[in-house]
Amino acid sequence: MKITKLTAGLLAAVMALSICACGKDKGADTDADTETKTEAKTETKGKKQSKSDSDEIAITVGDAKMSKSDLELYVKNYSGSLDFDTAKEYAIRDAQDLLSTEAVFSAMDLSYTDEEKAAQQADIDSAIESMGGEDEFQNYLDQAGITEDFFKRVFNMTSAQEKIFADDISDDKVQKEFQDNYLRAKHILISTMDTSTQEKYDDAKIASQKALADELLKRAQDGEDFDALVSEYSEDPGSKSNPDGYYFTAGQMVQEFEDTTRSLGIDEIGMCESTYGYHIIKRLPLEDNAEALSAVRNQLLQTAVTDKLPGLMEQNGLKVEKNQDVIDSIEEPKTDAE
Repeated sequence: MKITKLTAGLLAAVMALSICACGKDKGADTDADTETKTEAKTETKGKKQSKSDSDEIAITVGDAKMSKSDLELYVKNYSGSLDFDTAKEYAIRDAQDLLSTEAVFSAMDLSYTDEEKAAQQADIDSAIESMGGEDEFQNYLDQAGITEDFFKRVFNMTSAQEKIFADDISDDKVQKEFQDNYLRAKHILISTMDTSTQEKYDDAKIASQKALADELLKRAQDGEDFDALVSEYSEDPGSKSNPDGYYFTAGQMVQEFEDTTRSLGIDEIGMCESTYGYHIIKRLPLEDNAEALSAVRNQLLQTAVTDKLPGLMEQNGLKVEKNQDVIDSIEEPKTDAE
């Protein structure tokens, strides 16, 4: 299991807070980072809860339970960007995902091997190291109001799903999905907008860019080194971080880019225009790529969870039970500015 695959909402609720609490994100703040920093400063309106109040069970699925205080963490996570009612709705959905996974895992009498347990701990250790070490990790837990056991519980949710749906994410199925539905391409982007302001260039500038794109298309088709042209002319910053090209499937790139790539033969070069500008595209053969295969595996896993987890719940006689009084008692967080 790789940390990069743990992309479910529940993990985001835990890990997003760690980024701002420990100050370890790379590069400039994004809007999402700003929201997260706001979330980390939230506090609950009204009087401080007693321990017994926070330990009340809000949601149960089989033997799996979610306390009020844990559910409040998810509400807090979403409150920075959503209204309170929607944040609460999303929080309940995420909690149900975790509890349903745990309950089905137990009902199917699954367990982890010693090797799998060691791999889980190695991933957690890596995450702690990325936060700045044990002291920063403990500071994060204190600031976020999260116990270490709960952190591990959320962090390991994908491990449980991988055990439940092992047949759906076998190496053979991952490879088949990859070969049948994925494309690989490099491109030279000649932009028709100011990338810093997203404002469209004037007609004269666009005409100049189109002339350059036509020239580069001809040079590439005449056999000039494509990587050298990418390095010198492409205005796509992602080209530098994807030196082997983009691996993608339907819907992951702008439609014009996808359609043109599909129309090309392997090592053939063509051009299209999108809202971003002119793309001189070279389609490349698929090669086993660890990051791409991991993304495929995660996609298959999420599809299996969405399509099959409700059926497994029913097969095992499991139902979601909500303590509505406890859920209704969760109050809207407020920021320091309020």
